[in-house]
This record gives sequence, C-alpha cells and structure tokens, in this order.
Amino acid sequence: METIHLTAADVMPDDEASTLEGTHLDERHYDRVVACYCRVNKPNGDPLAVYIPGVLPVGECRAAFEALKPLRFSSKNRISASGAPRLSPLRRDGEPSPRTQGRIVPSGVLGYLDRAGPEVCRQSALMRDHLSAFQAVLPLLSKMGVAFAQHLTSQWAAQWNFIKSVSPDFAIHGTPFTTVTVNRSWRTAAHRDEGDLRAGFGVLTVMGQFEGGALIFPKFRTAVDLRTGGVLLADVHELHGNAPLDVPPGHQRVSLVAYAREGMKACGSAADELARAQQRFSVSEED
Repeated sequence: METIHLTAADVMPDDEASTLEGTHLDERHYDRVVACYCRVNKPNGDPLAVYIPGVLPVGECRAAFEALKPLRFSSKNRISASGAPRLSPLRRDGEPSPRTQGRIVPSGVLGYLDRAGPEVCRQSALMRDHLSAFQAVLPLLSKMGVAFAQHLTSQWAAQWNFIKSVSPDFAIHGTPFTTVTVNRSWRTAAHRDEGDLRAGFGVLTVMGQFEGGALIFPKFRTAVDLRTGGVLLADVHELHGNAPLDVPPGHQRVSLVAYAREGMKACGSAADELARAQQRFSVSEED
C-alpha cells in the first residue's frame, strides 16, 4: 500500500476551507488524485482516507446494484450537501417553521435511525418498504466492514465496541454499522457528515456506469477516484464533496455510505421504543 503523508503546506487554512461548505467542488480544489491502493495521512498522522480498489466481488456489487436501481430516493435533510440555500417550510398557521430543510435530492437511508424530535429509534422507511433490497446489500456491507477492520484497526475497534453497546434491534447484524446512506447519480456539494460516531469512520463504495464524481477533501487538497468494487474509508467529519459527475442516459451511479449513528446509544430495544411511541401518542391524545 502506498502512503501519502500530507504536510502543513498541503493543507488549506480552516477559515478558508469553511467558506466552501455548501458549494460544488472541482479541479480547483485538489492537487492530487488517489486511484490506487493508498492511505492518506493528515499532517498530525491521523488517517484522512484509505482506498482499497477491487476488494468487493463483482457478482455481489451487481446484485446490490440491481436491487437498489428501481428504488426511489428522496430527501430534504441533506442541507449542506444539496448545495442550495436552507429553506424554512411553512407551518399550518402560515408561519415559517424553525426547522430548516434543503432542496429535494436523490438520497435515502437503509438501516436504523435514532431519536429525533417526536420520533423514536426506528427502522428507516426505505428499509421497511424494501427489505429485500436491504438484504441484497448485506453481503457488501459485511465485506466493507472486513476491509475497515483490516485497514483501520483502531477506528474499527472503537466503532465495533460502540455497536456492541447498541441494542441488536438497531444495528446491522455482523457489521460495524447502524445505517447506510444511499445516493443515486448525485454530485454532493461540500459538507461534513453529521450524527456519525466521532471515533469511527465512514465506509463508502460506488456502483454503476459513470465518469468523474471523485470525492474531494478540499482542506487537504486531495481527491479519491472511487470506482465500482472499491472501498473507501474516509474521515467524513472533514469537509468533502464530489467532483463533476457524468452519468450516461439510462444509467445510474449508486453510492453507499455505511456508518454508525452516535445517537443510537440512547436506543432501547425495539419493544422499548414501541412502548415509548405509544406513550407519546397517548399523551398527545389526552392533550
């Protein structure tokens, strides 16, 4: 494996990098492209990214891709990544809601979600409605977890120990993940992933026919050209986004981002969460 040790001279100042959040990135924002078996270290020695090309079996990639291809992905919650201004939807009384949202983007979630507002810990709607598609993705998630364990052992161990503290009802069995974000043919703007375990890492793969779309880390002037069958271990808490993406008509690029949601540590069992939801519903009925 090649190792790239970045120096302070390779890194953009924090205040300059922060101005890029919500903007689309391109060749102006990187000096090097990683396309081989490689590890990139930050100046302090911490890993930024590890790319392992061709590690996922072609047949399992194809099966997962075919299962995901017909699904509809739609999200308003990817605000920075959408590259559009924050929107404040109107409440029923006509006043703007304090909760903002982004424009609708082709992104969805498989796996589990933690508590948010009135919501309890739960299976994602996409997984609930398309369980067979999730099952087709499981072999890839298992092998992505193995690649994680082999190449970033300490980060994997931290995430695995976290997973063992989560109710089995809200962890993806046999993997160090609780959740998978799925994006279809979408060039994300510069953003930082939120809600992920701080001590863990994001584990990514892509499938389909496309050109471009490299993942850029502008602060570190580095891009990774992720291709079908490869696994990227990435510090997704750093600012990142996609280079211009070209998907031929009639084709798709599907990306999977597997991670552990830190809020899952507050989840009880599925039965506990159901009781919590029923109690809230009962209280709201009384009000």
